[in-house]
Amino acid sequence: HEQEEALVAAKAFLEGEGMPEEVLEELQARWASLHIAPPAEEAAAEPAAAAEATGVSAAPEEAEEAALGSHEAVLEEVEVVQVEVKKTKGAPRMWFGWKAEAPTGSWQQSAQGQKMKKVREALPAFKVKDELSKLLASDQVVLVHGETGSGKTTQIGQFLVEAAGGARVVVTQPRRFAALSVARRVAEERGEELGQNAVGYMVRGETKMHPARCQLLFCTLGVLLRRLIAQGSEEMFSSNDMTHLVLDEVHERSMDMDFVLTLLRHALPSRPKLK
Repeated sequence: HEQEEALVAAKAFLEGEGMPEEVLEELQARWASLHIAPPAEEAAAEPAAAAEATGVSAAPEEAEEAALGSHEAVLEEVEVVQVEVKKTKGAPRMWFGWKAEAPTGSWQQSAQGQKMKKVREALPAFKVKDELSKLLASDQVVLVHGETGSGKTTQIGQFLVEAAGGARVVVTQPRRFAALSVARRVAEERGEELGQNAVGYMVRGETKMHPARCQLLFCTLGVLLRRLIAQGSEEMFSSNDMTHLVLDEVHERSMDMDFVLTLLRHALPSRPKLK
């Protein structure tokens, strides 16, 4: 009865909306052909009738519980085994340079080495080498300002490696090409094959670095940020990553540089040995 009233109301609504008569007749015919579900009592009686027709009697839920036993009884028979998983955290591994080797000095004494030494000594940055060492001995943060071509990008990292035994220096560059080209130039000045000894680089998708012997790593700010985030706040800027950090072109404001400076500012008080 309720479905008939709903059909009449729907038909009246569609007529009011200007629905054509033939469409209304088609909708009414489809409505009448739909299967009407039986009431709740009839639906509940269908499983019982089907069981009688097949000769299978459906046991009530109480009989099933009695046959299986109560939940409490079943749980008492089950042996409970507790497994305790302990997460063991080993000592954090150094990023690079845990087996750094001192240069043999043979190349420096060669004709090519002596020539490269004169080229380095002619740079304006070489004149402040001793002053830089004194400042780093008394201060944790040093700001180096110099004109383009003064040698600050290629020489500062080398000064740090040469002055401090066991130093592991990270020099960041704002662009990928700059990190690669500077690393090649520094390796050439030291008479090394890039990525085989003290000098290496790491950019997105490409790494040329000897993990154990590297002491001077050139990388982009993005690579440094990913390393810091992976280390977490407890190991961020720790001695496992670096002893010295050189942020080249720090005056070029970028999102990556701002992030690094913010993280560095909060970490410096807890990292007194970081320069």
